[in-house]
Amino acid sequence: MVVDRDEASVVWGPGEPFVMEQVQVDPPQKLEVRVKILFTSICHTDLSFWKGENEAQRAFPRILGHEAAGIVESVGEGVTDMKEGDHVIPIFNGECGDCKSCRHGKTNICSSFGVNPMKTVMNNDGRTRFSVITEEGDKKPIYHFLNTSTFSEYTVLESACVLKIDSEAPLKQMKLLSCGASTGVGAAWNIADVQPGSTVAIFGLGAIGLAVAAGARARGASKIIGVEMNPNKFIKGQAMGITDFINPRDPGKPLHERIREITEGGVDYSFECVGNSDVLREAFLSTHEGWGFTVILGIHATPKMLPLHPMELFDGRGIIGSVFGGLKGKSQLPHFAKECMRGPFVMEQVQVDPPQKKEVRIKILFTSICHTDLSAWKGENEAQQAFPRILGHEAAGIVESIGEGVTDMKEGDHVIPIFNGECGDCKSCKHEKTNICNSFGVNPMKTVMNSDGKTRFSITAKDGGERKPVYHFLNTSTFSEYTVLESACVVKIDSEAPLKKMTLLSCGVSTGVGAAWNVADVQPGSTVAIFGLGAVGLAVAEGARARGASKIIGIDINPKKFTIGQTMGITDFINPTDLGKPLHERIREITEGGVDYSFECIGNPDVLREAFLSTHEGWGFTVILGIHTTPKMLPLHPMELFLGRGLTGSVFGGFKGKSQLPRFAKECMRGVVDLDEFITHDLPFEKINDAFQLLVEGQSLRCVLHL
Repeated sequence: MVVDRDEASVVWGPGEPFVMEQVQVDPPQKLEVRVKILFTSICHTDLSFWKGENEAQRAFPRILGHEAAGIVESVGEGVTDMKEGDHVIPIFNGECGDCKSCRHGKTNICSSFGVNPMKTVMNNDGRTRFSVITEEGDKKPIYHFLNTSTFSEYTVLESACVLKIDSEAPLKQMKLLSCGASTGVGAAWNIADVQPGSTVAIFGLGAIGLAVAAGARARGASKIIGVEMNPNKFIKGQAMGITDFINPRDPGKPLHERIREITEGGVDYSFECVGNSDVLREAFLSTHEGWGFTVILGIHATPKMLPLHPMELFDGRGIIGSVFGGLKGKSQLPHFAKECMRGPFVMEQVQVDPPQKKEVRIKILFTSICHTDLSAWKGENEAQQAFPRILGHEAAGIVESIGEGVTDMKEGDHVIPIFNGECGDCKSCKHEKTNICNSFGVNPMKTVMNSDGKTRFSITAKDGGERKPVYHFLNTSTFSEYTVLESACVVKIDSEAPLKKMTLLSCGVSTGVGAAWNVADVQPGSTVAIFGLGAVGLAVAEGARARGASKIIGIDINPKKFTIGQTMGITDFINPTDLGKPLHERIREITEGGVDYSFECIGNPDVLREAFLSTHEGWGFTVILGIHTTPKMLPLHPMELFLGRGLTGSVFGGFKGKSQLPRFAKECMRGVVDLDEFITHDLPFEKINDAFQLLVEGQSLRCVLHL
């Protein structure tokens, strides 16, 4: 069927006004899709083409627009991955999936449907699908734009340039993934691969530049410098992660010199988002010699060549352009869309069912955020993804009601949830050498209750139909006013214990202190190295200090951690970015052969290897506490274990939750472990997104949320 009364915004020449025209939109041909556009937005690329800034790319009349979202109206022959009614977003940089480039892991430029500003017709037959009837009655073709042409009620695209997304995704927001948000965030994540603690400079704070900032912030960059002539952009930029603002119009020295001054030699990454050759040179020169990396995102419409001399690339800096943030549209963008949907935590009215047999319903009074929650929210381990979900596992509260068969607690008791339960009856619970319960041990794949395989949380579906289940997390799900847990995962504590502090025993402090006491069994006078000084790493330090360790070395790329670490027992601090030799060699130098115990608290295989090699041959022992979400295997050769070193993983610090944690809680009440030092922030529960951002930016150890 031909759509002959489509309203489209047509440009008849460079710089001419957009004119609303009645356009005929032909049916989709083989491997094509016709989409009804519901939302579209305007990007600087549209502005550049409307002005006709690049003469070689001029083609009029034309329907511009490339950032949009809509619904499939019809599909052509051979289209199997979408159907009428599917929610979709168009992508200007397509992915056929079959060409050499699509099959290659290092590029997202499809040989057949990659971005091509010169392209004006469909690949199939070399014709356009748009036309208008002139006053003379002739049919005049209207040209396509960037594989998309979204300034039209209906548009036809090659199926390689259409992405099906979750029907629950908000289309108004998803349209931003067609270009701006994906281009900026992807440049930070995929092209530059911004690392935690790194420094970033962004030249141009339009939508793409701000998306770069959001991406860099999410990756934990410590300093994000925004360079922009409009001072109003700094206010918006601060909300997206900008930490410093430079207006190039302010008088003084060259821009790159100012940036290198405030970053001790230059930033790790710079992003040029303007499309100006002079700005590009400043961006390049603002990076650090030896490793600085510049990503070009601005559209350079003039014929000017790259403003760099070949010899300037010999000092270790690199530069590259980025298209669509390095994302392969059809295969990778759906995952990014889900991450955006998970974006902020949303406060929902949730139904919490009564506790069933051997279950307990708790009113949560305090809960806090751990890196495990952050990892699950990001979906870092795809096998463990299950949404919608109530995260959270570190909390304290009061028993609201109990199910049949619960005899060790009653309504009103003070309790803490534990993600690693203890039934007391299985073979493992009865064995003194493990704390992994066969029935209720930690299981990141678990989303429902053991008794009936169902969830106790649900919300009303948006269409008013059946209630939609909301999944459990780590036996606990504490980001909720009420939660239901198996009784094996609830520990009754002294009613005099301060619940706000006891929250920390649900995970971080117990995991760290227990690793030092129960798993490593740190001895008086021994030496310790702790890799990663987050809450768990600092809890290891507290535990090692309480056991009388003589030297406790803290390793972290954030020098601010040493200040707080000193209050918790750290005696020496090493920043691995400052060393000229392998980290383990430095540690073995200052400990006469290596430490007695090392603790890996990050979840990085390379760091794990350094931790292992930093221990003393003959008796050194490494404890793994970091969550390793990648499929990489242990970075050790079997023969390396013949030198007397050993290693093991630790869950919940080796504590058997229900039988041993109450005693540990009493020790904390007596001051054996100072819990106050771990609570760096205190916020109301509705500020949970702010609390997560504090953790991402490395500003908090534990932010306690009160309900």
